[in-house]
Amino acid sequence: MDIIYGAYLSPFVRKVVLAMEYKGIEFKMVNAAPGMFPEGYELKHPLKKIPTFQDDEVTIPDSSVICQYLDDKYPNNKIIPSDPVLKAKTLWLEEFSDSKLAETCGGALFFQRFMKPLFGKESDEVMVEKNLAGPMKDALRYLDSVCLERKSSYLVGSSISVADMAVVSHFINAKYVGYEPSAEEFPNFVTYMKDICTTDLFSKRILAEVKFAPKPKI
Repeated sequence: MDIIYGAYLSPFVRKVVLAMEYKGIEFKMVNAAPGMFPEGYELKHPLKKIPTFQDDEVTIPDSSVICQYLDDKYPNNKIIPSDPVLKAKTLWLEEFSDSKLAETCGGALFFQRFMKPLFGKESDEVMVEKNLAGPMKDALRYLDSVCLERKSSYLVGSSISVADMAVVSHFINAKYVGYEPSAEEFPNFVTYMKDICTTDLFSKRILAEVKFAPKPKI
């Protein structure tokens, strides 16, 4: 059986999990996270990050590389469009998520409000509020403009793509620690989130996390 090394609450791990669930691929999760890596993990991922994927042919790190591999190996329910324009848009939004949203939803929000208290440290709420008032709003203005142009329930094209999986994964974590975008300021993005989170794929994943996810502080 295919293996994912990681933790479900990581947005990068969740992106891969969503891809595998969308394609109907069975997998086993092996818990791995900073400070809790299995022995020898550095040989699987020399940067000591998550996720890492392993099957009977390869062991590969990095969520974007893993999703590309899965799409090539399991061509059913494609998550990266073949059309060059749609493909470029999809991969850019994935990269935007992995970089900008990793900072705004991750390091400056989820890490502060969940990970630090988990290890007995206080959240830096001054940093959080600066992030929400500045970089987060900048990111959301951009995403709102992207959603204004969408022609379906999805960010790109007429079906779920890795762009949806990447973007939504970060905002699921943001909601867990009490942040949701303003419908007044970002109406197109908020409507998109409502649409996408009611699809079977995302609603089932969110439900599956209820037993171990932080309680939304909203």
